[in-house]
Amino acid sequence: MDFRDSPEEAAFRDQARAWLTANATPRDPAQVEPGVFEHWPSAEQMQAARAWQRRKFDAGWAGVFWPPEYGGRGGTIMQQIIWNQEERRV
Repeated sequence: MDFRDSPEEAAFRDQARAWLTANATPRDPAQVEPGVFEHWPSAEQMQAARAWQRRKFDAGWAGVFWPPEYGGRGGTIMQQIIWNQEERRV
């Protein structure tokens, strides 16, 4: 099975990376906590998470395969997977 991106997928990945580079800080993989729900988020963390979701919504990245009116791009499931892979880095 070939897991390499098609030319279209590679172009989408480049677009996603460019937006993320301009709008987010990369994570230090050594500093990422092992469990997403291991600790209850503080009010400040919740506010930051809401701001991040709003920023993604405004740019059409909230749900890549969702319709644009719901914060998406009307993209494919594969584009959503690529976005998830790239967003995980920030």
